[in-house]
Amino acid sequence: MERSVFAGPRSVRGILVGFSSPVCLEMMARCGSLRTMSTKSPTDRKRPKHSIPHELDTYLRTATKEGLGSSPAGYLERGAQLVTPSALQALHGLLPELRKKTSAITDSTRLRRRLETLITYFEETEAVEFADAETRREIGFVLIYFLKGYDLIPDTIPHIGLVDDALLVEAVLGRHQEAIRAHWLSVHRSEPEIK
Repeated sequence: MERSVFAGPRSVRGILVGFSSPVCLEMMARCGSLRTMSTKSPTDRKRPKHSIPHELDTYLRTATKEGLGSSPAGYLERGAQLVTPSALQALHGLLPELRKKTSAITDSTRLRRRLETLITYFEETEAVEFADAETRREIGFVLIYFLKGYDLIPDTIPHIGLVDDALLVEAVLGRHQEAIRAHWLSVHRSEPEIK
């Protein structure tokens, strides 16, 4: 069931309680005072085809306001716990957008190459039965963090905008370098530069 509801400040919302008839609400919506919102719960609404689950999106938004916490590794661990199979599936659908954002990095070729390594690992291990689930979740989390842009330091700030992204990339590479190396060797590729 869809209906129009007031989306403005609480003080104005109280004034409009008497004007809650469907006709009044529709007229106010046409004037721009209201916006149409669904009365369905968030789980009932259809999500965009490649959307990140709400819990993970909320963690990214709130945690970046508070900082990475005690360490990038701790932030990575907590975030990876929220990476569900549906989040990994959504990330797979967002790979073209992720590759485009990665290729646009001009300040650090090292970071760009490392992100490309993570993207390649993520994509190539999707259908591999023996791929480590924790490694995929943590790499998926870092890629989502980079893509979503809820950064401690906005990526648009020259020279330092990618520092927070680089910290997480280094943390995930440090934690999972053996799994990444093993995959590289299994597909007969020379070792990635992850030291």
